[in-house]
Amino acid sequence: MSVLVASTVVVTLYLAATFLFGFLPHKSLHGWNAAIQSIPTYARSLFQFKAWQLALIGAAWLIFTGAVYSLIVSFISSRMKSQMGTAGVSLVLLSVNVGLAAMGDTVLQRIRPLVDFGLANVTLIKEVFGVHKPFDVFGVSISYPVMAFFVLTSIAALAIFGIYQGQRSRIAFSKGA
Repeated sequence: MSVLVASTVVVTLYLAATFLFGFLPHKSLHGWNAAIQSIPTYARSLFQFKAWQLALIGAAWLIFTGAVYSLIVSFISSRMKSQMGTAGVSLVLLSVNVGLAAMGDTVLQRIRPLVDFGLANVTLIKEVFGVHKPFDVFGVSISYPVMAFFVLTSIAALAIFGIYQGQRSRIAFSKGA
């Protein structure tokens, strides 16, 4: 729970600072009511959001993905004996995700799910909400945001279960020692 609270607070502070120091100096929120399709990155988006709605959804999405990544790091920590090892494995995980996202199209076609739901792409609002990318799941077309939410929620649940099991085995070990 402390990891979730800490990651949520850090990401929220980051987003608040970005807003305060990025937008407020201009003393104008002109354009916040415009459709996101007027922004070149979101021109092909099927979502009928206004810019301010996308900003709120983007902030919530970034907080959610930060919490999931924190749970993954906590799971790694629950399985390792050293903090340096945890930091190393976590950085390798992040680097592999960034590397997968940067690979060329030929390689990407073979490993598409790893790239689509890797931490490098799934945290980017423009990737999740910018284009229409449907997934066929048992004959049903599901949008990328819904699939990403499902995949990340599943990963978070598995991480929480793994952390719980790790803590339970540590408690059992300490009682037996």
